[in-house]
Amino acid sequence: MSLLSNGAALREEVSLLTHVWQRAGDSWRDQQHARMGSLYIEPLNQAYVAADSAVQTMSTVLQQVRKECGWEA
Repeated sequence: MSLLSNGAALREEVSLLTHVWQRAGDSWRDQQHARMGSLYIEPLNQAYVAADSAVQTMSTVLQQVRKECGWEA
């Protein structure tokens, strides 16, 4: 699996988790839901944004390395 396809898989999983979390919030509206969202869901989404950016950067760097080393297919 390539770096970008791994990034896409991560994006899908985070999107699914976020969707399910929002659906749970439709019926679970107490302080514990808000607390868990603040402690886990929001930081996870922020970490995902940083990871996605890093994956994009690494993919660009690896493409350049392949090109410069003559490893392109």
